[in-house]
Amino acid sequence: MDNALIQAGQNFKKGQEALKTGLFKWTKDYATASMYFEEAAKLYKQGRDMDNAIKSLNMCVETNEKMHDNWACARNVENIINILLEKNSEQVIPELLKQFDRAIYFFRLADSAINYVQVGTKVGRYVFG
Repeated sequence: MDNALIQAGQNFKKGQEALKTGLFKWTKDYATASMYFEEAAKLYKQGRDMDNAIKSLNMCVETNEKMHDNWACARNVENIINILLEKNSEQVIPELLKQFDRAIYFFRLADSAINYVQVGTKVGRYVFG
């Protein structure tokens, strides 16, 4: 197994651990979890495990949303879209459109119209040729 994939799996587990609470840990550490999930996504992508990269980025979106960091959520969803575009298959179009809708939502909350237009252009070119 590729070293990047092993490291990615470890980072993903660390991210999950940061979200757990217990007797001596009363609150979830969303910032740490987000950092680990983002690193895991990069390593999964480097190891060409795109499904786990998307899973990690979705966890990133979830943790950033809990911290009310709409810009980070939007950028993570944009990264999901880029991965789906790399897959280059008609089967990803429904998921691509769903993620595009999420990106628009978060970019609007982050007050970044230019970015959602750029993402829309990429998705439009892919879907409509």
